[in-house]
Amino acid sequence: MARVTGSITESSRRRLSTVRAFGKVSIRNRLALTIVIGAVLVTIIDLVSGGRFPFLSSPLTQNLEVTLASPTWSHLMGTDEYGRDILSRVLAGAKVSVEVTLIVVIVGATIGMIIGVVAGFLGGIVDEVLMRLTDMFLAFPALILAAAIAAAIGRNLQASVVALTVVEWPWYARLARAQVLSLREQEFVLASRTLGASTRRLMFRAILPNVAPTLIIQATLDVGYVMLSMAGLSFLGIGAQAPLPEWGSMILDALSYQPQAWWYALFPGLALTITAFGFNLLGDGLRDWLDPTLRGFRTDFAMGEE
Repeated sequence: MARVTGSITESSRRRLSTVRAFGKVSIRNRLALTIVIGAVLVTIIDLVSGGRFPFLSSPLTQNLEVTLASPTWSHLMGTDEYGRDILSRVLAGAKVSVEVTLIVVIVGATIGMIIGVVAGFLGGIVDEVLMRLTDMFLAFPALILAAAIAAAIGRNLQASVVALTVVEWPWYARLARAQVLSLREQEFVLASRTLGASTRRLMFRAILPNVAPTLIIQATLDVGYVMLSMAGLSFLGIGAQAPLPEWGSMILDALSYQPQAWWYALFPGLALTITAFGFNLLGDGLRDWLDPTLRGFRTDFAMGEE
């Protein structure tokens, strides 16, 4: 019996030692700490945006008897001018903001990646035309161009998605083209061409898989920027419209009641800040993780020492 107890104790000590080693490395190593914090924040945001909370009232339910009520146990984040629970609206806004942002980033990155790969690999007149088209979009400040497009095609959430996608893809096209220019003369591409691989196969089977990881990391870094831009368009009144719970539009509605109703703008602003911060940390950590000059973290963790 003593042996069993001793083995259990020894096993527990080993697990505790592993946890402590990871904790020490995480604290000392910026890369590990960045990935851990970013992953935790993104996971929490994903659970919040995808979950249902039956214990909360609907984000559209009005109660004029408790308009602009400060935070209490009944309404942890207070209420707005219609008596709607701000906590419910912030959680519902997470679903709207995250889903819309991911649509913009995925569509924009995909379009830009295809255009960049085609332009960089084919070169010549095709490269010239596609890059001049890209430069035309890059010549304007992104947020101003997005605001102009959204205002022209309709002041709603769908127009904001289209507008932000239009201003996002040129950055990915430029990045993809730069990657292709450095890859198309590599030995594995030349060998595939010598063996008779078609242009289409070279672009999408040899080049694209090597370009995609860089663009995926860049897309992760851009999630926070796109989310802030989406909130900015809503704040300007050309994005999501009432009564849709969206963080930018909530902050816009709260301006008329400041500073008395301080909670009205505070909590949507905090949700927006934390979400953008989490995605930025995760993207920054992934970028550093794939940097060959930062491989030391893996050795540090494996050895449990700096």
